[in-house]
Amino acid sequence: MAKDLMSTGIGTVSATVVGTVDANIVSQTVNVTADPVTVAEMAENVLSPGLTAATYNSLSYRVAEIERHLHNSEYWYGKSAVTGYFEEASMTPFSFTSGAIATYGAEVLLSDGNQINGGDANTFYDFNDMVVVALGGNNRSYEFQFWYGDGLFADATFLTEKMFHSNVANSSETAFNIMSRRIACNKKLWGRIRSTVAASTATCLFGLHIYEG
Repeated sequence: MAKDLMSTGIGTVSATVVGTVDANIVSQTVNVTADPVTVAEMAENVLSPGLTAATYNSLSYRVAEIERHLHNSEYWYGKSAVTGYFEEASMTPFSFTSGAIATYGAEVLLSDGNQINGGDANTFYDFNDMVVVALGGNNRSYEFQFWYGDGLFADATFLTEKMFHSNVANSSETAFNIMSRRIACNKKLWGRIRSTVAASTATCLFGLHIYEG
């Protein structure tokens, strides 16, 4: 799509668009060639279609994504006694064990792609919080790391990681924030830990944000 933009004064532009125009833009009936508008007017008057209807990764999509992250419901997941994966009703924490000093232990499969919002490929989630319920010892540091994918862990994609230091063993901790990108609910999810002390253990619960779009 070709664009010919020309300044018509401070804060205003006029545009001639050659080719097809997105239906979401046309529906707003903003005539930028015959009636130039300011950027502020565009921002205030043109509706954002939100995550469901907006073009993926467009400005409207990203604005809606940020809004939904900041103002959203949070869902907490523990370990299912049946599947061993995420279950919203469960308050049983997942258990992790580190390897040798500063070496990751075995990965734990948290979701096989069916637990979060029914495994809907068109719905996404991100980690928001986690609670460390119990630790195997005091005065040691832990690094929690998370991966996602479709097949085996060996082919998974890195998601995020979080550091945690314990002064007292088996102490209850308040939830702390995790930063991560959004991933589709049908993806597998793994977690693993390493520590400054070999064979350290940790048990955790996880809080997620879930998004349409």
